[in-house]
Amino acid sequence: VGTTMLMTSCATLLSGTKDKFFFNSTPSGADVYVDGDLKGKTGNELVIHRKYKSQRKVTLKKEGYQEMNFTIDQKIAGAYWLNLFLGFWPMIVDIATGAALKPKETEFNRTLTPNDK
Repeated sequence: VGTTMLMTSCATLLSGTKDKFFFNSTPSGADVYVDGDLKGKTGNELVIHRKYKSQRKVTLKKEGYQEMNFTIDQKIAGAYWLNLFLGFWPMIVDIATGAALKPKETEFNRTLTPNDK
């Protein structure tokens, strides 16, 4: 039953449950935290699981620099609307997997500010 429900959820199948992001910083090599979890370093492609949240909180940290915070705004994935033809359960599956929402942007460029000495 669970497999059948998963296979009939449009956004999960068509747009997936992960996104590729590019976080660039000057200087490079800052730690990238998304929703409080360390995901990697700036200057690299990062693959991050989707979550059903209207915004994702990003924090960049690098020794000797001020911490930088910003958000990733999300929107409803186009494939999610196809579930209207399939019923209630596929919509729930797409929400549970995070596939119902996708980021408005996937590339972010930020300049870190040095700490005062």
